[in-house]
Amino acid sequence: MAAICQGCLCFQCVTTSEIGIIERCGRYERLAPPGLRCVCWPLETVAGRISRRIQQLDVACVTRRPARELLRRRAHCRARLIGTSCAGETKTSDNVFLNVIISVQYKVKEEYVYEAFYVLNDPSEQIKSYVYDVVRSTLPLLTLDKAFESKEMVAQSVKRELSGVMSEYGFVIHNALVTDISPDGRVKTAMNEINASKRLKEAAFEKAEGVIYQCANKTL
Repeated sequence: MAAICQGCLCFQCVTTSEIGIIERCGRYERLAPPGLRCVCWPLETVAGRISRRIQQLDVACVTRRPARELLRRRAHCRARLIGTSCAGETKTSDNVFLNVIISVQYKVKEEYVYEAFYVLNDPSEQIKSYVYDVVRSTLPLLTLDKAFESKEMVAQSVKRELSGVMSEYGFVIHNALVTDISPDGRVKTAMNEINASKRLKEAAFEKAEGVIYQCANKTL
């Protein structure tokens, strides 16, 4: 009976890039720094591991999603511990739908490992929610041309918003980059057709100018 109460010593290896979280009878006990660590099994277990590396999350803000995907995201958002925002449509002030990809680089502060592990249910989904909110509140104020010129401004807005919110949970936002802004496929097709039509008109004008020049030379 005493042996059962005391448990047996087991060894767990925590890699250099991680910090382990040890629980005793389901309750937080201590952190496990990198190295070989003793765990009194079955009373103690390594409940999880938090990476010490800088991680990158690519967030795609697309113009439209299938109805089934939207319903799934909304249900998932309602089930989350923190945050209720879902991805939606993103369009400019001149009503052009855009696909935006933003890369967020973040890291967990070692002194906030407890908060990062226990307070947030899904950090990556939380970050995505705030990125969606910033993009949806920023791009509708810009025209299509201005949106392409304002990548840095959008990225700084995302970083500022995330840094203010995620710092209390132990996350440091190292950088936010707008890696791609592209119009909806139908808009791309229309733009290509406009450019093609413009080039055809220019070519026809140049050809007409050439014909006029040749006729003038013949009359001389």
